[in-house]
Amino acid sequence: MLIRDKDLKRPSEPILKIIAKNKKELLDSLNKVHSVVEKRNTLQILSNIFLSVQGDELTIKATDLEVSIETMVPVQGLEPGRATVSAKSFLDIIRELPDREIHIHSKENHWVGIACGKSTFNIMGLSPEDFPSLPSYSGKSSTKAKTETLQKMIDHTLYAVSMDETRYHMNGVYLESVDGKKYVMVATDGHRLAYFEDEPFEGLGLMLPKGIIIPRKGIQEIRKMIDGAGATVDLHLEGNHLLVKTQTSFLSVRLIEGQFPDYKQVIPKNNTRAVELDRDSFFSSLSRVSLLANEKSRGVKLSLSSGKLEISSSNPDIGEATEIIETTYQGEPLEIGFNAKYLQDTLNVMQVPNVLFELNDRMSPGVIRLPETTQYISVLMPMRL
Repeated sequence: MLIRDKDLKRPSEPILKIIAKNKKELLDSLNKVHSVVEKRNTLQILSNIFLSVQGDELTIKATDLEVSIETMVPVQGLEPGRATVSAKSFLDIIRELPDREIHIHSKENHWVGIACGKSTFNIMGLSPEDFPSLPSYSGKSSTKAKTETLQKMIDHTLYAVSMDETRYHMNGVYLESVDGKKYVMVATDGHRLAYFEDEPFEGLGLMLPKGIIIPRKGIQEIRKMIDGAGATVDLHLEGNHLLVKTQTSFLSVRLIEGQFPDYKQVIPKNNTRAVELDRDSFFSSLSRVSLLANEKSRGVKLSLSSGKLEISSSNPDIGEATEIIETTYQGEPLEIGFNAKYLQDTLNVMQVPNVLFELNDRMSPGVIRLPETTQYISVLMPMRL
């Protein structure tokens, strides 16, 4: 007698059964993994999160095959097991539940039940067997990174990452070792470049024979995960993946393969004009004057002359605006155009009283940096107005 595959009785998945006593901890973990979930639904399983319980610990996983995240939540474990469930539906339900004990259990045909107070929900899931296997951090040697320094490096560069998918090698931040202790992080979209150097590791840093390109989504998830993670986080480079681990979460990011532009050739070395500006005054003036700038180009004109910087904008459909900032500049006059948003993005990450603005001529890139140091450098291409 021929036995067909569909006639075989498959072993049922062990029932997952937990009580989550702290809604906030569960919700924080779900928010952390939800942004990793594949939004385009190329594979249905990628829109799901993976749940597994062992003892009194619930593990939640998500992946889009480029970035993977795993986080642990303390719960009361009643039955060990596994399940997958729609990330969006599960998060939406947990968010709206009252701040009481939440009972979660898997059912036949991969359904998942949720009960809290007088509310009950049953949502469809998929087989846990279909969920992709993810990299593991267990047994890996790691390098300790200083959380605050790593955050600072990311914040000063992420805004300049290219959004143009055709320039894939510029769709992330570039991390390079200078001497095994000092590292630089660089990002560019072709119109601007952000450079930041620091010593992010305790002791010996990541071994990087050459620089690595961390994709935009990956670096965004790293930034979110390490927020509030403690003084240090663990980093490990394995093949084409960067692994990041905190006490409760683990992230794996597939690196971009490609050649990052030679950023050293882009940074001007001999600008002939320099003016020190009050950061808040410069930012506020740009905000006001750019209100009447062209909505697409966001272009403003900077007119630098003895003792002042004049910022102006003009839009034939709306009107024009001008504002003057007093300075100590005593050099040759110069008129040059820039994208106001790019200038503001740069100033926004510079939480210092004064900034140094270096210029050469109307066709050459401008540089904004911290006075008396080259730790942070922002290079901006000029505009024709």
